[in-house]
Amino acid sequence: MIPTFVPQLTAQATPEGRQPLQQLLPAGQMMLGRVMQLGQATAGNQGFRIQVLVGTRALTLDIPRPIAPGTEIQIRREPGGQISIGLPAATTAKTGVSAPPAAAVAVGSTASAPLDNALRASLPNQQSSGEVLKRLSAMPLPTTTAGQQVGQLIQSLLQHLLIRPGQRDAAAVRRNVELGGFFSEARLAEALKEGLPPAPDLKSRLGQLQRLSEQLPPEAREQMQKLTEALLARVTTQQLSSAQHKPELADGGSERQFRLDLPVLVDGRYETVGLDVRRRRPAPDSDPLQGCWTVRLHFDLDDGLGSLDADIRLGDDGRLSAQFWAAEREAARQVEAGLGALTTTLERQGISVDRLHCRHGVPAAADSGIRRRLIDLRT
Repeated sequence: MIPTFVPQLTAQATPEGRQPLQQLLPAGQMMLGRVMQLGQATAGNQGFRIQVLVGTRALTLDIPRPIAPGTEIQIRREPGGQISIGLPAATTAKTGVSAPPAAAVAVGSTASAPLDNALRASLPNQQSSGEVLKRLSAMPLPTTTAGQQVGQLIQSLLQHLLIRPGQRDAAAVRRNVELGGFFSEARLAEALKEGLPPAPDLKSRLGQLQRLSEQLPPEAREQMQKLTEALLARVTTQQLSSAQHKPELADGGSERQFRLDLPVLVDGRYETVGLDVRRRRPAPDSDPLQGCWTVRLHFDLDDGLGSLDADIRLGDDGRLSAQFWAAEREAARQVEAGLGALTTTLERQGISVDRLHCRHGVPAAADSGIRRRLIDLRT
């Protein structure tokens, strides 16, 4: 069923966006687009600024209320030049208006307000990537042309995103990070700057699935829409939670962070590894070798072995250390037994290993940025 859009708010094109809008949308007509970025309006203006992808073109609009990235919207340019935006009726029914009117936002509200509102919209709808891919792969499809096209697109999605342990294929992990949707907007902006079509990634393929699913029978169409929306909400949640991270540290240094899912296929089972990557730079007057990369991983192990967390630190001085936490004693014993071989392998790669250690237990909430509020793998 083609979604019904309900008029919700008016918008204004930014000065640089007026000409592209006039070229794409004659007065009195409408078009569909997808919100790719959400931010605060320019200084002196209340409200928010969104970047909307229409085909391969990007438009920038100012709006009074935030709309979560990933949301499909309907844009109409009235004969008098006014721009109206419609939101899907299903979204409106479930979540209500996307946020309070701009007039209700306190003058002193911080720049994080649109992120908070967008997070509240995306959090309830998200599912981990491994769970969504598992359900997509098992979904029965009709033998029609549309069903075959959807099936081919799902297989392409699995091929590009799934990581298969044991292949020792670093390129697969890199491809997943680059094309997993987290960097869609940055890649789109770069492609538009160079006048090239954006490379297909998770978000663009999910958009294709949503369009093709309109030709499926009602039950399959509804299931496909729910799954694609859940995965889009997952990526959006991770983007927004990373954007909320404050880069400035109390000691004058800075830290950048991003969080995402790595879907993994293990012995025919679809699993999800939570990945948290941070880059810390020391204060300008400090020793530059005090900087480091930190990678945090979370696994849910099978066979009654519980969860496993890893905190890996690679300093700018080239030295590596890692701390593992295993929720079950047997898992801790197995991990500890394998650390000697892991140390040898790392040193053969030219990495200086300081210390690898495994503890029985779970990390404190303050020590593990990937646990539990936004990227709980059971969400």
